[in-house]
Amino acid sequence: MKALINFTEMETNVHKLGLKLLYIKSYTAEDDLHSLLHYHPFMEIFYVVKGSGTFLFESKEVPISKGDLLMINSNLKHTETVDETNNLEYIVIGVEGMSIMPYPKNELIIDEDSPYDLIIQLNFFKKNFLHKTDDIEKPILYLLQEQNEKKSNYLEFSQNLLEILVLNILRNSNTGIVIKSDDKSNRELEYIKSFIDIHYSRDLNLDELSSMVFVNKYFLIREFKKTYGDTPMNYLKNKRIEVAKDLLKNTDHYIKEIASIVGFNSQSHFSRVFLQATGYKPQEYRTIQTSK
Repeated sequence: MKALINFTEMETNVHKLGLKLLYIKSYTAEDDLHSLLHYHPFMEIFYVVKGSGTFLFESKEVPISKGDLLMINSNLKHTETVDETNNLEYIVIGVEGMSIMPYPKNELIIDEDSPYDLIIQLNFFKKNFLHKTDDIEKPILYLLQEQNEKKSNYLEFSQNLLEILVLNILRNSNTGIVIKSDDKSNRELEYIKSFIDIHYSRDLNLDELSSMVFVNKYFLIREFKKTYGDTPMNYLKNKRIEVAKDLLKNTDHYIKEIASIVGFNSQSHFSRVFLQATGYKPQEYRTIQTSK
């Protein structure tokens, strides 16, 4: 990550972040909205134009209503749920090149029983701008119009509107929010690592992983190893072995079941890889661990 840029510096430095508009979309309760938790390798700005609903994280529900603006960092799983009777309408903006630090460290609320809440605090910002429509809603609506109409020089207009929007969010937030430049390659690697951590049981391969972030697979191998000390496929193998070790130690699942749970196509393949990684066959490892 590059150096942090605080509130007072933003007026002259926001253009240095290298923001890039990826998309802007409007939704109503009648549209086919997300119903499953999902995440992106970039920031999303979410603005409620009308009505109310709920924003959902893994362990937290956040009520949303007209005028609410949310900023969600990359790789934070979320979704929005709506009740058609509440007439929710909102606009989502995908932005590359930035992330947020919403709270000073001394204001963080740490709950040891809910560690995911801390992740949310570090990667999520919400504020109602109902009485600041000229500063917040108008730039968003103009940005949506530019992208829909695609008149001459609309890309330049859109870039300026995006930067104005970010400035206005900072000027009107009155909080400890900090904007930082988000290195694209770091974000892509974090996304792949998070994807493997969640989907280790899938039949993943380098071609699929590299296509997710639009990079060459050899570039992904080199940069992933430079950052995490291992290649993506070795990281995947080790992740599967760690989960398998926990299952062998703490459950009564058959070896064949564990092999399937962690993503191996056959028990024999699982046993061979497990032996290479740990020096024990799965049943030997289970016997040793359960006898302690």
